[in-house]
Amino acid sequence: MPLTNDDLQKFYQFALGVIETDDKEASLRELAAKWEAQRERASVNESIRKGHAEILAEGGRPYDEFRAEMKAKHGQDSES
Repeated sequence: MPLTNDDLQKFYQFALGVIETDDKEASLRELAAKWEAQRERASVNESIRKGHAEILAEGGRPYDEFRAEMKAKHGQDSES
């Protein structure tokens, strides 16, 4: 995925915040790793929020049904 001006601006604002509040000695590589970790967390959190909203709207399916499908798909026979 190509880098956009918006991505660069967001990273710049993120890096300034880290440098000003957390880590004045951070390297560019460390800032990039922190940025990527933050974006990953945000993506996971958004997926959780969407899933939760779906469940609340009764759009989900029962856990036992999901678990049985995953066990069959991945060949797990135990009750783990």
